Amino acid sequence: MQIESGAVRGDTVFLKVRPAKKEILGESFDTVAIPGPYTEVAMANPSRALLLNGESGDPEVFVDTLKKRSASDANAAFDITFDQNGKVTTVEWLFVMEPGTNAPKPPPPAVKPPSWKNKTEFMQVESGAVRGNTVFLKVRPAKKRILGESFDTVSIPGPYTEVAMATPSRALFLNGESGDPKVLVDDLKKRSASDANAAFDITFDQNGKVTTVEWLYVP
Repeated sequence: MQIESGAVRGDTVFLKVRPAKKEILGESFDTVAIPGPYTEVAMANPSRALLLNGESGDPEVFVDTLKKRSASDANAAFDITFDQNGKVTTVEWLFVMEPGTNAPKPPPPAVKPPSWKNKTEFMQVESGAVRGNTVFLKVRPAKKRILGESFDTVSIPGPYTEVAMATPSRALFLNGESGDPKVLVDDLKKRSASDANAAFDITFDQNGKVTTVEWLYVP
């Protein structure tokens, strides 16, 4: 199931969840979202979040961890076990935390591949930022799975790389309009958790800077 958010009310932890499909990719897997509303469910007492390092996390700490997920991680789904009363007893959680801390494990340092120069790549965009007069995007390659007349994004695990957008550059929307790159940064922040996993066609110039983002998120 995908988990949209969590909350603590009184002595009970609540999660907003919805079913999802698990697509096996070798030794890992990817989440395929099933459109539909999220349902709030209560966690039993006691209950636990089981991390990949084998440690069990406290449900209230788990709620804080949900808030710290990156936009790309927010789409991931996990195995959730319910008891006979429909309450959550276990969440098998792939968002690993550093042992002995409540902080998420930092990603490995990103390396900018030179092969992106003069190419158009299908990429996920984690976030954007404006520093001075330059827009920067955090991106990583993804696979495009064709579904009839549309497509779905299949994540490729790995770090995000920060790249600069050229001047001039543009974000091309489905309605044919071109958006200002600084507006694109704001639009990235407005995406829902399910939209944040989507990838887009990004064109780079000879210097490895982004000239065009063909962007399917129409504001």
